[in-house]
Amino acid sequence: MFLDLDGFKNINDLHGHQIGDKVLCLAAARLNGAVRVRDTVARLGGDEFVVLLEHLNKQPEQAAMQAKHVTTSLLATLAAPYQIDGLELRSSASIGVTLFNDRSCSIDELMQRADLSMYEAKAAGKHTVRFFDPRMQEAVNERLNLEQDIRRG
Repeated sequence: MFLDLDGFKNINDLHGHQIGDKVLCLAAARLNGAVRVRDTVARLGGDEFVVLLEHLNKQPEQAAMQAKHVTTSLLATLAAPYQIDGLELRSSASIGVTLFNDRSCSIDELMQRADLSMYEAKAAGKHTVRFFDPRMQEAVNERLNLEQDIRRG
C-alpha cells in the first residue's frame, strides 16, 4: 500500500514544521497500531508511507478483501483528530493498493503501481482507496506515448 496524508501541506504551512513533524509521528504510530505485528510500516519521506501486508490469503479475491478491511481501518484511524499543543488538527489519507503473490515483479514496479493507485484515490476526492488496475498503467502509457508523438511531430 502506498499512503499519502491529505491536507498535510496545509498543516505544515499553517502551523510550522514542528507541528507537522508531530502529526507525522502520530500518524506513524496510528499506522503501526492498525496493522498486525508481522506487517511493515515505513515512511518514505514527507507525508508518504508504505504499508506491506504479509501472508494474505493466496486467493486474489480473499486477499483483496483482507486488504480492503485493513484500509478501512487505516482511513478511520488517520481521519481521527490529532490533538497537538492545544490544537485539534485533521487530516485524512489516500491509499493505493497493489496485490502480488510471489510472481516476478520488481519492487520498483510494485511501488509504481501502488503510487499510481494512490494518485487515483486522490483524484477520486481523497480519503479513499484505489486498487491497482492494469488499465491505469495502460492509460498512463498511452498518454506518455501521445506526448512523445506530439514532441516528435
